[in-house]
Amino acid sequence: MATPLVFALDQNFPATVLTLLPKLPDTALVPLRELHPDLVKDHDDWEVLRDLKRRGGVDGFVTLDAKMLNLPKEMVVLQQSRLTLVVFEGIDHDPFVATGLLMLHMPGIVKQNDKTLAQLYVLKRPRLTPENPWNRLDLVARQAGTDAQSLYDDHKLSAQLFLRDR
Repeated sequence: MATPLVFALDQNFPATVLTLLPKLPDTALVPLRELHPDLVKDHDDWEVLRDLKRRGGVDGFVTLDAKMLNLPKEMVVLQQSRLTLVVFEGIDHDPFVATGLLMLHMPGIVKQNDKTLAQLYVLKRPRLTPENPWNRLDLVARQAGTDAQSLYDDHKLSAQLFLRDR
């Protein structure tokens, strides 16, 4: 088994939520306060990136602080460090959304990891819009060579069957 990639979780990341979830393969997610408690306070993000690289043993940094995406010093130091930076944008510091997005995307991030390059992943809350079921029924009907109304009529439950208790 390969050595797991180590990602430091910024102090603003809800590490307690991660304890409830299964361990990700080939990945260690470790709160920054456990790795380097001295980096948690009174340091700019660029200093954290620099020091994570200097001290070694860390492949990436995970943060909810999307402001750093617009800071030139942070982006230059990220480039120099060749670390992987995972940033959440537009999630309003929601720990469940952050954790879900991280669990969803981390296997792909690990798979694509290249220690010779700086890498940046910006994870955003997906837009959630309902789909009209009739449109889906129309698609199913067209695939079956008929129309939605005919399919509906063929499969609809009678009022008695629909309203009957089990």
